[in-house]
Amino acid sequence: MQGNPNKYIRKMFFDAINNMNVEGHTIPCFDERVTGATVKPHYILLSTQTKQQQKYTKCGDRWECSILLDIITTYPATGNTGSKLLAENIEEAIINLEPTLNLSGSYTINDRELVSSDSLTVIGTTTNVFRQLIRFNYFITN
Repeated sequence: MQGNPNKYIRKMFFDAINNMNVEGHTIPCFDERVTGATVKPHYILLSTQTKQQQKYTKCGDRWECSILLDIITTYPATGNTGSKLLAENIEEAIINLEPTLNLSGSYTINDRELVSSDSLTVIGTTTNVFRQLIRFNYFITN
């Protein structure tokens, strides 16, 4: 296997969605985990990735890769605060942007698809968390 397309997939998404504005909220993006002194109430994690090299073709190396984007919105649990609407609107913005994205370096996306979109809600005693998990799959050549 030559090269690693996964790092270019992460860079592609990070460059496109870090600090995107949705409904007046600036949404930061992080690679795997939140960093910094202050945790934002709404953010995106570039999460789990998969990569499988396909048989060598005469056109170069080919990979099937996927990435999971974890959209997280949090609200205080006091009163009736928050809903999953902001997480869904962030998801919609990403889904609408994704077809325009391209990889850097010598990699080319030959096919792409939205594989899954799942929601996860945790209602806690101090915080309510609304998450949208979206997975994209790519067929990439080098």
